[in-house]
Amino acid sequence: IDPEPPTNPDPVPDECYDAMQYVADVTYDDKGMTSPPVLAPGQPFDKTWRFRNVGTCDWTTDYRAVYVGGNSPLAAMGGSPTNMSQTVQPGQTIDLTIPMVAPLYPGTYQGVWELRNDKDEGFGDRFWVGIMVPGAPTPTPAPTSTPSADINFTADATQITQGECTTLRWEVNNISAVWVYPLGEPYQNYPVTGTGSRQVCPSTTTIYEMRVQRTDGIIELRQVQINVIPVAGAPTIQRFTVEPSSLPLGHCTVLQWDVRGDVTNVNLTVNGSTLDSNAPDAGSRQHCPTAAGEQIYRLTATGPGGTTQQQKVAQVYQPTTTPPTATPVPPDPPPVINSFSTTPNQLETNQCTTISWSVGGGATSVRLLKNGNVIVDNGSFSSSMPDCIDTAGQYIYRLEARGSNGQTVTEESTVTVTDAVLDNPLADTNWALTAMNVNQVVVGIITASFTDSGNMSGSGGCNTYNTSYSVSGSNITIAPPSGTGMVCTPEMVAEEDAYFAAMPLAATFEINSGKLIINDSAGQMLLQYDAVVATPR
Repeated sequence: IDPEPPTNPDPVPDECYDAMQYVADVTYDDKGMTSPPVLAPGQPFDKTWRFRNVGTCDWTTDYRAVYVGGNSPLAAMGGSPTNMSQTVQPGQTIDLTIPMVAPLYPGTYQGVWELRNDKDEGFGDRFWVGIMVPGAPTPTPAPTSTPSADINFTADATQITQGECTTLRWEVNNISAVWVYPLGEPYQNYPVTGTGSRQVCPSTTTIYEMRVQRTDGIIELRQVQINVIPVAGAPTIQRFTVEPSSLPLGHCTVLQWDVRGDVTNVNLTVNGSTLDSNAPDAGSRQHCPTAAGEQIYRLTATGPGGTTQQQKVAQVYQPTTTPPTATPVPPDPPPVINSFSTTPNQLETNQCTTISWSVGGGATSVRLLKNGNVIVDNGSFSSSMPDCIDTAGQYIYRLEARGSNGQTVTEESTVTVTDAVLDNPLADTNWALTAMNVNQVVVGIITASFTDSGNMSGSGGCNTYNTSYSVSGSNITIAPPSGTGMVCTPEMVAEEDAYFAAMPLAATFEINSGKLIINDSAGQMLLQYDAVVATPR
C-alpha cells in the first residue's frame, strides 16, 4: 500500500501591526511651536490633524486619539478622547478633528496626544496642539474707603523638578477668612489661618490661589504658579482622588489612584504618617480619620526614571450632636452646594467667564440658568464650563441643586460685561530700542513690532522672539517672550537677556514725538524705542 502524502496544515496568517505617520496640521498649525496661533481666552476652536495608516491593521472606529499630557494643567484645553469617524485601511489617510477651548489664563500651551488601538495600546509618534493666549487688560481697581487687606503670598521656589516639593507661605491682616488651594479645586476644602505655610509637591505645573475675604466682605485673590520641569521616564500619576474631601469625624473617605509607567514603589501617607508603603500601582482604600482637622494625603510613585508626587487635602469637622429619639430614622440629607463661582466676574465683550460648581449632600439633580434661561439641565455634580459673551450687560448665573427630600438650594453669581475698548495705538507699529532701564545704552539692533491681534515680535539683538501683549488706556501687559536658540557673543546674550527680563515688568506706556516709552509699576523707564517708518521704494 502506497503511503498517503503528508498533509500541510493551513498556514497561520501573520498578526498585523499598527503604525501611524503624521502628515500635516490641517488647522491651527503652530509651525513646530515656533509660531503658535493666538486665540482669545475661552475661544472655542476645532483642531484637525491628518494621519496616514502605514501599518498592516485596519484602524476601526474603536481606534481613538487620547490626551497624554502637556506643559500646563490647562493644556488639555477641554479636548476629549475622540474615535475614528470611519475605518482607515493601510495606506489611507484620515483627518481627525477634536473640539477644544482656549484656556482663560494667558500663556503658551502645548497639549500632547497619541493614537490608541482597540486594545487601548498606544502606537505611532505622539502629536500635539499648540496655541498662545494673550494677557487680558489689567482693570483699574475702584477706590474704597475700607483699608485693603495686607496680603503676602509667596513660594520658596517657583520652579522645581518633577518629584520635588516647595513651600507656600502667606501672611494676611485685616481679613475675616483665608483659603489656599490649587486652582480649579473647591476652595472651601482649603481653609487656613491668616499666617502659615504648606508644603506642596505638584507633579505638573500648577497655579495655587489664595482667596482672602476682607472684613467688609470683598474678596481678593492672589496667585503663585509653580513650574514643574518633567523628568523623562518618571512614573505618571494618571489619577489620585480623595472623596469626600469634607467629612464629619467618625466617617471615612476613599482614596483612589492609578500610576502608569515603569514603577518600582507606590507609597501613601496622611499628614506624614504611612498608610501603605507598598501600595499597588492602581487601587483604592478607605481611611477613617481619628481626629478633626486637615488631612493631607500624599501619593509618591518611584521608578528607575525618577519620582512623582501628588497630594490631596480633606477637611474633617466635628459633627453636631443631636438628642437621641425613640425611633431614629435618618432623614434624606438635604442637597448642598459646595462651591459655585464665575471667573472672572468682570469682562469685555467677546471674552469668556468660567463657571465652576460642586454639589453634594443629598443632591439628585443639577441645573444651571443664565438670566432665567436654562443652559445646563441634569448636569454633572462637579464640573466647569466656559461661557463667551458678545453683548454688554449684566448676567446672573444661578445654580440649582435639588435633593431627594424635595428641597432645592440655589446660589447666584453675577458677571458684568462691558463693551471692549478697541482703540490700540500700538497696533501695526514698528520700533527700534534706544535705551533700557533708565540709562542703559543699547548696543545691538533690538526691534519690536505690535499687531492689532495682541502679538509682539522682533529681534532681541541675537534671537528673534515672539510674545503677546494687551493694552487698556495707558496700561500695558507683556507676557514673557520665547526666542530662538542662536549662538551669539556673551555681550549680545547679556543685552538680550536684560531686554527679555524687562518685558514682563511693563505696566504703563506713552507715545510722544515718535518715541515709545514703557515704564514699570513704579513709573521708572524700562524700555525706550524710536519709531521705524517703512521707506517707500
